Amino acid sequence: MSMVKNEGPLSLWKGNGANVVRIMPFAAIELFTFEFYKAQFAKIFKTFNTSNEFRSFFYLVAGGLAGMTASAMVYPLDLVRTLSAYQTHTKIYNSAFHAWSDIVKTQAFFALYRGLGATCLGIAPYAGIKLAVFQNLKNWFGNKNETKPSGLTNFLFGAVSGCIAI
Repeated sequence: MSMVKNEGPLSLWKGNGANVVRIMPFAAIELFTFEFYKAQFAKIFKTFNTSNEFRSFFYLVAGGLAGMTASAMVYPLDLVRTLSAYQTHTKIYNSAFHAWSDIVKTQAFFALYRGLGATCLGIAPYAGIKLAVFQNLKNWFGNKNETKPSGLTNFLFGAVSGCIAI
């Protein structure tokens, strides 16, 4: 509560604007690359139609790779989100562009990616589990009902998958 007392109630949402801007490309890249990696594994191993255990394992690996790919592609947005939330009392950066340009000018371009390795280590198991559970739920539903799940069903599968992955 000292943050609210010292900086006001809006301080609870510091960095949220950058997070909102980050999540759309992150989710799009994660889902696209998950489908891409699944297709590549299917071509390479040809086991997706023969064994559910292998298929689930490859979903897990494809999900982890998709999470790492998405994280790597939007990491400068993550950095700005973290820096915005970290700023106290005085503003160091006025905007995302100001933060990026200052970091590149004072520390070099690759400083925008400092911490990416730790982020990838954290996102890989989470994204892998989340996307593998989601895909397996969709497969189970499709096999049981011989139809595609509705939007609401996909929403529920996504919610369950996210809860399990946490």
